[in-house]
Amino acid sequence: MSVDAAGLVRSVPVAAFALRGTVVIGTDGGEWVSIGSNDRAVPLADTGPVSDCVDHGDGTLSVACWTPVLKQLRDGAWSDLSLSAPATALAVTPRGLVFADTSGGLSLLAGASRVPVQELTAPEPILQLVSVDGGLVALGASGSVETTPWPGAEGGLSPVNTSSIGRAHAIFPGIRRGTALVAGARGVAVLERGRLAAVSTDLGDRISGAAVFGERGRALLYADDGSAWIVDEGLARPARVRLGNGQVAGACPGSDGTVLAWTTDGVLHVVGHDGASWQVTDGGVVLALPEPNQIRGSIAIHWSASRGLSVTRGHIAWN
Repeated sequence: MSVDAAGLVRSVPVAAFALRGTVVIGTDGGEWVSIGSNDRAVPLADTGPVSDCVDHGDGTLSVACWTPVLKQLRDGAWSDLSLSAPATALAVTPRGLVFADTSGGLSLLAGASRVPVQELTAPEPILQLVSVDGGLVALGASGSVETTPWPGAEGGLSPVNTSSIGRAHAIFPGIRRGTALVAGARGVAVLERGRLAAVSTDLGDRISGAAVFGERGRALLYADDGSAWIVDEGLARPARVRLGNGQVAGACPGSDGTVLAWTTDGVLHVVGHDGASWQVTDGGVVLALPEPNQIRGSIAIHWSASRGLSVTRGHIAWN
């Protein structure tokens, strides 16, 4: 099934979420479109360029803009929350939404509260946040990595020694509960209990993304140059993954312990934890996400400057 939204989207889609049966798509220019169960594409109000966005899991989407405003989408309508400084990173925690701002502040927006409370201050702006066991892992603008048990418990920010992998440039949710992945200039590492517990320097330069294979104890990592590997919890035996003739451009966890990966030639693949893969659909795929409330299934987002946006639902698979 395909939904044509040509003309509604002028810039490249970079984020997609399933919110209570509605697919919401955002672009690098801050345009937003929703596609409901009736398969009609409806333009939403623009937000302008986005620094981060997160799905709360309850039908709410929070979007940080490069202005002192936090925008939240629910039931097709945006609401605005004024901030003291532009937010740079967001994370959903068991206690509520945490956001970092350009001043280095970390604030909590708990429950139904519309008043964020700043509780921590980092020495520099934070570019990424990952929620880990009620606490947080933070990536600073200079490549510093810090951990804190807050907001789940009291505690400040503690620096992590990342010298074994060089300057850090990205952090991702870990393969196992209570861990995170840290990518640096010379390798990638598992962060556990405030230190780097496993390190691999056998992968290419600048790991840019990670997608975990459910509870399989493995993840797909990919680099800026499109190379990809499957790694285990100890990063001991990375296995190279090749998907057709393209290089991996992005990936996300599937709904059945697989990973959805799209390539630079616009093809969507399903990848198993053992490295087996099959092609789902092609035609300018730039994003994908699992079909909500289905054991198997995918939603592929297609886009080109000439044809606009379209969405393909379901596994239309061939070897």
